[in-house]
Amino acid sequence: NAGTIGHSTAQARTGTGSLVTLTRGGGFAGPSYSILGTVTAGLSYRISVWVRLVEPATTANATMTVFHNCGGTNNFVPVVSNVAVNSTGWTQLQGNLTAPTCTGTMTTEAFYVEGPASTIQYYLDDAEMTLN
Repeated sequence: NAGTIGHSTAQARTGTGSLVTLTRGGGFAGPSYSILGTVTAGLSYRISVWVRLVEPATTANATMTVFHNCGGTNNFVPVVSNVAVNSTGWTQLQGNLTAPTCTGTMTTEAFYVEGPASTIQYYLDDAEMTLN
């Protein structure tokens, strides 16, 4: 599942650089950002990230998912699914998440971008999460 990421100055939505995926173990494997300990169960959050494909890829679909492990059980919650992204401009993936209640111990909670085939590299920029 693991892959590698890097910092790129080839593309940036804002600022001088962005994250770029270099290798991924599958289409489902993407860079993640931990939100463990930063969200409160039952509250709603808006999560947003901007995506752009690395050329020569022209178009593909991307999904933003929240993964959490509660009491040893893995859960995958799609925030936004199958959004068309391309290499000619930035596309925003955004959606709402109601933070789950965990009756056991929450050991992992993170959001990540997945979807394009593992052979397609992409940039990510300007990720944010705000309370609704």
